[in-house]
Amino acid sequence: PNVLFNEFETTSLKVSALAYMDDTLWIANSQSDLTNIVNLAE
Repeated sequence: PNVLFNEFETTSLKVSALAYMDDTLWIANSQSDLTNIVNLAE
């Protein structure tokens, strides 16, 4: 980034949702996807 020339850069980061239940690790693309998976598993 250069504030003298009004330049900037954008960085994005995607973090997966994670849950641990009954010796099982659940990983999903989003919290809502993970909620759906856990609800189905109950």
